[in-house]
Amino acid sequence: MRSASFGERTLGSRRDRVAVLLCAEISRLGEGLDVPGILQWFRERDPAVALHTLPDLCHNPEGLARILVGEGATRVVLGLCRRRYEEGEVQVQVRKAGIDPLGLEVVDLGGLCAQAYPRPEATEKAKILLAGSVASARAFPGSSPANVKPYLLSRLSRRSFLRFPPFGYRAVPSVERERCVAEVGCTLCVQACPYDALEVVDGEVKLEKSRCTSCGLCATACPLEAILFPGYTPGQVEARVRAMLDPNTGNLQPRGILFACSHGQETAGSWHPGWMPLFLPSLAMAPPVWFLAPLLMGARAVGVLPCPGDCPQGHEEIIQGRVRFCQELLERVGAPAGLVQILPPLDRPPGRDGEPPREWRPWGDLDGSAFSPGPATMARILLRILEVSPPEKSVVLEHPFSPLGIVEIQEDICTGCGMCGRTCPSKALVFEETEGQALLHFDASLCTACGQCLPVCPEGERGAIRLRRGFDQKRLQEGKAVVYREAVARCVACGAPIAPNRMLERVMALLGNEDPSLQTVLTRYCTSCRSFQRAP
Repeated sequence: MRSASFGERTLGSRRDRVAVLLCAEISRLGEGLDVPGILQWFRERDPAVALHTLPDLCHNPEGLARILVGEGATRVVLGLCRRRYEEGEVQVQVRKAGIDPLGLEVVDLGGLCAQAYPRPEATEKAKILLAGSVASARAFPGSSPANVKPYLLSRLSRRSFLRFPPFGYRAVPSVERERCVAEVGCTLCVQACPYDALEVVDGEVKLEKSRCTSCGLCATACPLEAILFPGYTPGQVEARVRAMLDPNTGNLQPRGILFACSHGQETAGSWHPGWMPLFLPSLAMAPPVWFLAPLLMGARAVGVLPCPGDCPQGHEEIIQGRVRFCQELLERVGAPAGLVQILPPLDRPPGRDGEPPREWRPWGDLDGSAFSPGPATMARILLRILEVSPPEKSVVLEHPFSPLGIVEIQEDICTGCGMCGRTCPSKALVFEETEGQALLHFDASLCTACGQCLPVCPEGERGAIRLRRGFDQKRLQEGKAVVYREAVARCVACGAPIAPNRMLERVMALLGNEDPSLQTVLTRYCTSCRSFQRAP
């Protein structure tokens, strides 16, 4: 058997073969799960999935590689009876089968299902969670060596210690250089990292793995999706959500999506079985659109379950602020603000707290990509919500945690230098010279309110450009629009463009009356022809 290389990406044209392996002990844990029923359901619903049960898989994964190779599996989903398992040995077995271990999906069917709910509900929930993991596994884009960070295992059996290295592999983000625009000054991912693990060196973003905690904030801060975070890509998150909300998957209703911190998985099973958990390394990585999109996919509600411990500095404020933004938006369209809510961690035995609302009719009609952190997706989700429940008048919502922004240009102050358009990472601002005019376009559906345009404006202190964090429904619907227009002066010698008239006026005002001959040269000749001119 060959070991998998982290440099292999499975982008493939064929459908990936997913193996689902269940720990046989689940059937005896708590009230147990109907394991034969789960296997039969999968055979009928998704025949492409390879299904197996293994005795004591959590403690003894030996032989896992042989099964995976025999099935020709390229992706693996493990349904275990407990959260803690022989992680290092499992990763070794997966690599022996030639499978990328960073794409491994592990579901705690014990804590989230068997030990939390009666057998019928636990079994139905197990089907849904496994289906979500299969969908995420199929959407896994693969990884590269840049995504791999070894770490010491916190728990290691004597057998594993003697036979395998005492470390495992954790995914860290990597930068897709062909998408990144750091060379024009974008530093959004660097600003988002709370651990100073990213820096720009010679126009290229570099990651210091020793500082990275895999929180994921950088991945969703990039409007161009230039940061790949295996395991938590927008495509994987969306695939999981759609599968868990599919009415043909399981019989539990009502059903909501529960975004939860992966460090607090023990508390997720304390809530009503209708809440379908989606664990993130940090909830602060989830942009507001992730909380809103499930409502357009059929979710009755979206819950946010923070870590029961202390969040890293600033994370709690980010999470709460984004939830408040979603709630204010929902109120503007006449929907209950509680459709997106923060649920407190429960430090008590499993129960049925917080049932998703039954009286609310889910919208459930969203096509296309919905979890991209890019502004175009955010704008589309916001407009879709406004269309589903149209307010009485066009909505303008300013909020400190809005994912979008509005740039305003003061035309009588702007000189048309175009610096803002050249540094805008999302191309919300675009500058062009055409037919004797300098034009600045602004597209509100592409603005992330990053503020990169503000410091580069030479007339910023005079109020040439302003930025508001929020959105204007009319401007989102309008799309690309001209916000600055000025005629461009042309060279009297060769006809080449010189500069917008207002820029020349500004230069003349700064020069004053000190050198009239210089003013004449600057305003009448282009840079190529000026060297041939003599002051009169």
